[in-house]
Amino acid sequence: MKKEIAKAAVLLLVIAGAAWCHQRARKQQGLSWREYGGRMLIGREGKGHVPQYDFLRALTTLLVLLYHSAAMAQGKMNGELSVSGGILSAVVILSYSCNMLFVALSGALVLPWREESAARFYARRFSRVVIPLILYYLFYLRCTGGLVLSPASFLAAARTIVRGPDNWTPHFWLIYTILGLYLSAPFLRYALKHMPEQALKGTGVLILAGASVKTLCTFFYIEWGLNSFLFDWTGVFVLGYLAARPMERRQEKLLQAAGAVSAAVLVLLFWFWPQFGPQLAFESPFMMLFVWAVMRSVGRRRRKNGIAVRLVSRYSYSILLIHWYIMFIWGEGTLGLTPFLWGEERVLAGILWQVSVSLGLSLSFAVVFDQTAVILARSLWESLLAFCRRKRGIDVIL
Repeated sequence: MKKEIAKAAVLLLVIAGAAWCHQRARKQQGLSWREYGGRMLIGREGKGHVPQYDFLRALTTLLVLLYHSAAMAQGKMNGELSVSGGILSAVVILSYSCNMLFVALSGALVLPWREESAARFYARRFSRVVIPLILYYLFYLRCTGGLVLSPASFLAAARTIVRGPDNWTPHFWLIYTILGLYLSAPFLRYALKHMPEQALKGTGVLILAGASVKTLCTFFYIEWGLNSFLFDWTGVFVLGYLAARPMERRQEKLLQAAGAVSAAVLVLLFWFWPQFGPQLAFESPFMMLFVWAVMRSVGRRRRKNGIAVRLVSRYSYSILLIHWYIMFIWGEGTLGLTPFLWGEERVLAGILWQVSVSLGLSLSFAVVFDQTAVILARSLWESLLAFCRRKRGIDVIL
């Protein structure tokens, strides 16, 4: 009985605190509740906003769900050759681009130069990335029995979060990878800003060359001992920055052609050698060129984003965090929502249904959770920063 009362008290405190945060923000912005609600849900397109990145974020979020559904379905198929099996194989490897797209998009967003101290950059990333990660991780731990209302349990949870993904949150590896890249971002900004154009092109060539050598060695079972930080996710991070830079029309057309060819090569290689899927998706030059071409194509998009795209884009990070629970732990485990609802012969329709339902439920959860627990935690963090700025000398670094 005492535990139930404690849970209810915590829930009421969170709701009350979130309501106070929204009321304060609405008054500061001088908006009606209707205006504030619209801005809260889909955000606003202010100065420096790039609508194309909204579309790319929404697309990448959809690809994450599509990959996880399609890959799980492919793993349970009987392996017989069929048209649907071939289409499924193509869907799996092309949607596998979601990981590289997220990292490249992060590079395109944070690596361009701006007057911002490293401390301010880290403070903003902590608010936008780390706080939601911690809260969503605590949610997973609570739902899977790894967290109770006790100091010892919260200490164990803190150790788990510091350690990284566990069995219930395998998809968090991407978030931890991006967080590691953010640590170097303020200094990479400075280096890239002062790098001549020819050196930037050379860096891109080096990244693609290193990926090519590593992929060839993998396919021919050759051990490759020479490595570089540019041949890993840092290279993809930098490629995202390069993909967002201005480019001559002739070069862009050549890149688009290379991306189309790379997509076909990825499908063929994955069809014959599915065991090399992770290598193709994480390190191959084909996936890099495909992702680069997708980013350039989206960058040239001039069509105005609809409400659905803006909504998914705004909550893309939270959808990425919660979709595993919605799709598998709750969706498949409790609701029985799988790609095989209508049998193996209609697995593609089952995948689309699972992805659609999971996206809708993940978005709904993200909106509620972000506008209660996350906004309250962010408000407390920003209040702490404001207090620090008022102290002598702290405002110099923050």
